[in-house]
Amino acid sequence: MMKFVLWLIALAGFVYSIGYAVVLWKQHRSRTGAVAVTLLAISLVVLPFFIRVR
Repeated sequence: MMKFVLWLIALAGFVYSIGYAVVLWKQHRSRTGAVAVTLLAISLVVLPFFIRVR
């Protein structure tokens, strides 16, 4: 159950971060910022695969 909650939190953070990256890309014309936020969002989803939660 706890793993499910942690994955749900990670997924919510990923969706929020990708949404913010899209806003940066379209409205603020900050391409480097959008790419950086996207990379951080991807790392948010990938890193739990390498970290063991007991």
